[in-house]
Amino acid sequence: MIKRIFLLFFLTLAISALAAPDSLNCRMIDWLDVPGLDWRISNSDMAMGDSFLVWCPGRDIYYLINPFSQSEIETTFSKDYGSANVKGVCINDSLTYMVGGGGVCSFRFRNDSLFLAGFDYTAWASFHYAVIRDTFLYTASPGSYGLHCINIANPESIFAVCSAPAFFGVYGMEVIDSFAYCAGLQYEEIGAGVFRPEWRMSMVKLIGDTSAVGESLVFVENRGYGDITTDGEHLFYVNNYLSNFVEPDYQLLGEARLGIWGEDYSYTWEDPDSEIVFGIEVLNDIILAVGFDHGLSILNYENLDSIYQVAYYRDLDSTFRLTHFAMKDNRLYAMGHPRDYVSRMFMFDIDEDVWASIEESPNPAKPSAFTISAHPNPFNSAVTITALAGAEI
Repeated sequence: MIKRIFLLFFLTLAISALAAPDSLNCRMIDWLDVPGLDWRISNSDMAMGDSFLVWCPGRDIYYLINPFSQSEIETTFSKDYGSANVKGVCINDSLTYMVGGGGVCSFRFRNDSLFLAGFDYTAWASFHYAVIRDTFLYTASPGSYGLHCINIANPESIFAVCSAPAFFGVYGMEVIDSFAYCAGLQYEEIGAGVFRPEWRMSMVKLIGDTSAVGESLVFVENRGYGDITTDGEHLFYVNNYLSNFVEPDYQLLGEARLGIWGEDYSYTWEDPDSEIVFGIEVLNDIILAVGFDHGLSILNYENLDSIYQVAYYRDLDSTFRLTHFAMKDNRLYAMGHPRDYVSRMFMFDIDEDVWASIEESPNPAKPSAFTISAHPNPFNSAVTITALAGAEI
């Protein structure tokens, strides 16, 4: 009798742990807080290089982070001496580019620090986003300054070569082939002080290296927040259903979605604790990281017909909007946009089994059901329980 009670007790614990775990194949190892920063969602960025991670948490500072540390976030702190109010950062080979209110700066890495290599002062350009394609750096601003193309072929003499009209409410920017895409949030006033959110995707046609055609609106949805990313072939975007709201009291409908521009495939989260997605990044050829208020989700998109979650982390006590991600080996770094004038960098460990299973199978199968057998009898003094993953029956 006692054995039966213990067996049922442990089975109950195991089933409960499987039903509502706090994480799947993902553990938070360390975090770093930076106080006294601006709260705005577009005032910070991060980028991974070969030997360091650059994190611009806001204002005119940055951190260099050692991405090979296995147990903590190791940093070298420096003041940014090129551009006031750095808002975007990207890395190309051995050079780091930072963009902000003062223009575009290029830096070389030496002796665990960055040294100014070149600078293009553009006082009227409040750059927030930076994307490098070939020998050109593309920047965008949510203000009235639009898209700019910067020639970085000579790091010591970078200069703007073309520009285009302003985007609609920039929350993210990517470049594929000869098009620059931008996604953002606009508000349509439908009553006195009542606004309906509109998620807009727009694009600019780039002609050669010296000119750009005006903005074209691709689509509009009654959704809010989100971000875009690309693997060079697909354009992924995340956004959320919102009801009409009066800022800042958002009325959530609780559906967050991943979409793929130009494809009829999507992925929808049904977790009531993670109603709003904020950021998305490509980690490798078939893995996406998506950020929430309370954590993150890692998706396998190798088969667009069957996108599924391979890992996630959830902490309901955390209220940082995770928006940017970078990967080195099995260490995942996630940036939380400032809350209460504090910005945070998280460091996560991803199970090696996640990457091993993906590498071993060109199209890993997701079990749709489990069958459980017990013999000779679950109420005898000895029992063997076997769980098998298989097709749904």
